[in-house]
Amino acid sequence: MKRLWVIAIVVAIIALIIGVFFYVASRPGDISDRLLTLRDQLAEVENETDRDVRDYTPPPGTIDDLSSPIGSILKGVPRVKDVRVTGPAQPTKRLIHIAEWHLVSREAFRIDQEHARGGPLTWSCHR
Repeated sequence: MKRLWVIAIVVAIIALIIGVFFYVASRPGDISDRLLTLRDQLAEVENETDRDVRDYTPPPGTIDDLSSPIGSILKGVPRVKDVRVTGPAQPTKRLIHIAEWHLVSREAFRIDQEHARGGPLTWSCHR
């Protein structure tokens, strides 16, 4: 069970790293400065995550036990910002949706799309 949480945390960290990369890439300045900043931020996130995973103690109950209070279990996971529980009081099934939202600048998105398409964006690409 702890392995599942570790996997979820790793996925969230990867998404965070991608978001930080696009944020840093959208700022003007020397590329080496951006890479140094990104490496420093990555090292900081890795250290914090290692500490959070090491210090994590799961609360009583498991997510596959439908009688366990899922809200308190999920709120105890490191780096979880928000938990919303909906549905009946006595569920017969459980669905956990993990949402990792982050913003990407318009310029970083344009660069990414141009790279993916192999050329500059045109009006027809924006429709």
